[in-house]
Amino acid sequence: MIKPSNRKVVVVDVDLTVVDAVGPWVDYMNKVTGASFELSEGQMYPYNLTGIFKHYLEGDEDIGMLFDYWKQRDVYDNLTPYEGAVEVLGEISKRGYDVVFASVVKGDHSKSKYYFLKKHFPFMAGCVFTREKGYIKADYVIDDRNEYLRQFDVPTKRIRINTPFTQDVDLPVYASVDNWEGVRELIYEGEFR
Repeated sequence: MIKPSNRKVVVVDVDLTVVDAVGPWVDYMNKVTGASFELSEGQMYPYNLTGIFKHYLEGDEDIGMLFDYWKQRDVYDNLTPYEGAVEVLGEISKRGYDVVFASVVKGDHSKSKYYFLKKHFPFMAGCVFTREKGYIKADYVIDDRNEYLRQFDVPTKRIRINTPFTQDVDLPVYASVDNWEGVRELIYEGEFR
């Protein structure tokens, strides 16, 4: 449970927001299927990439095995945050905000994800694993998926990190940025005072 404080709260997603866990998932699916698929610059993809690999499976092989990557206990052990994520979130924390991570987990990788966050974001105020992120009271939310951003009502300011993945729902957002430098620009435009 997150301790209440007098500080404002910034809820931050993990996958494709502060770290690329999808690239290693593609590598995993290539390995188990024998494919040689690569994400291409400028292309848009569905978040569920298993459909791309489905035709590489033989006979009765279960497409669910492609999700086994997310069930591994060490998924985040050797990953590195996106450039600028640690510095920008650290600056937001220094400006008096509680940085709370909210993320979905599958299988046994929750400890790996938690220790990844503790290691790289020691200033984090909390970490919540849930699909229902909108139940966290927040002043700002930073996520890559409209599906989760829409769970937060106004006056929460929704900031979307753009990715090469298609959105399932349309949603007006407060700001749409391409990377953590874009979030940093919001800081200097007067946000996060």
